[in-house]
Amino acid sequence: MTDRVVLRHPVALAGAVIATVSAVAFLTLVAADLLGMFPNPYAGLVIFIAVPALFVFGLLLIPVGIWLQRRALRRDPSTPVGWPVIDLGLSRVRAILIGVTALTVVNATLVLLAAQGSLHYMESPEFCGQTCHTQMHPQYTSWQNTTHAEVACVQCHVGEGAGALVHSKLAGVRQLVHVINGNFPRPIPASQAEMRPAIETCGTCHSPTLWHGERTRTIRDFAEDETNTETATTLIMHVGGPGQKTVSGRAIHWHADPKVRIEYIATDADRQTIPFVPTINEKG
Repeated sequence: MTDRVVLRHPVALAGAVIATVSAVAFLTLVAADLLGMFPNPYAGLVIFIAVPALFVFGLLLIPVGIWLQRRALRRDPSTPVGWPVIDLGLSRVRAILIGVTALTVVNATLVLLAAQGSLHYMESPEFCGQTCHTQMHPQYTSWQNTTHAEVACVQCHVGEGAGALVHSKLAGVRQLVHVINGNFPRPIPASQAEMRPAIETCGTCHSPTLWHGERTRTIRDFAEDETNTETATTLIMHVGGPGQKTVSGRAIHWHADPKVRIEYIATDADRQTIPFVPTINEKG
């Protein structure tokens, strides 16, 4: 029973054709994407998810076809049954072994590239705002017009480490089911309970420990009367980290001190009415 015989099964041949065509298509599409030929946000779904999935499917068909062919040959009593003998003394065997090893390295490289590309694409703002969370178009539009437009969504919404990644992707599957069924609120409310601590999000770029001195800000409001009466409020803010004392009190980031715990009680689901805010200092 030679390797050529077991590879003749239609399933194995189909798998080889699918894997080869998918590999060529993947490399071609990646090159085209790097050249900026796919402005459509849905292109990433095809390049980094659909085509690699087809490639892996083709690879899986090859051993399935080999198994089916071996099973068919074993039913013929005149066909010897046994494991193929690998004799490295034969030049043909060495050539086949080198070829299989080289193809395995190429296949593994393609799968790794596809996996890395799919993760990178699924963490892009384009995927979040234009492909996955299309029902959150208002939030995506407002994000594009903020000072944080250069900050990716995942930098604030997904925590560090594999655990946070798995949690976010599992939540994404649940949200996808809701989107398919149309079972989601309109407009979508902010999930206050699932917000990450500010020190983990804002704190990665804005250090609360630095002292920036006093900053003066004037806030102007205009009433709804006939003359639009102006009211100006001038604030002097002591921009500094926790524990830094000033002449007139504490610095603005005193609440970022890990020794300080701030809690609140809300009386409505939207957390707009907060009648009680207790502050517990390091002395309890």
